[in-house]
Amino acid sequence: MKVVMGKIIKDLIGAKIIETIEVYDYKQIVTDMGIISLFNPVKCYMLQGRALGFAEIVNELENLKITGVFFQQCSFLKFEINNQLIVDISLKDGDYSGPESTVINFFTGEIVSV
Repeated sequence: MKVVMGKIIKDLIGAKIIETIEVYDYKQIVTDMGIISLFNPVKCYMLQGRALGFAEIVNELENLKITGVFFQQCSFLKFEINNQLIVDISLKDGDYSGPESTVINFFTGEIVSV
């Protein structure tokens, strides 16, 4: 079953991050609810504003929880981690490296393409 965006993405709130993986030209965040594949540019920063590279936080995310999900069409998809860190995926037209910026494969079978 394929679901294009919608409220189901908010179901990730409360998901525990199991691991993060850098796969060639994209990134994955594996949670206890599903796998988030990130294809577009990713920015990471602390809520206080300090910018971080994904490589800096890749090992720090394990065992943390997704505490918020924010979406603005044609602009961004953001995941708030432990109320202190933001993982920000660009949804701008010029940043797409494929047909989707992000694909979320829930373990329940739903697939969300952004």
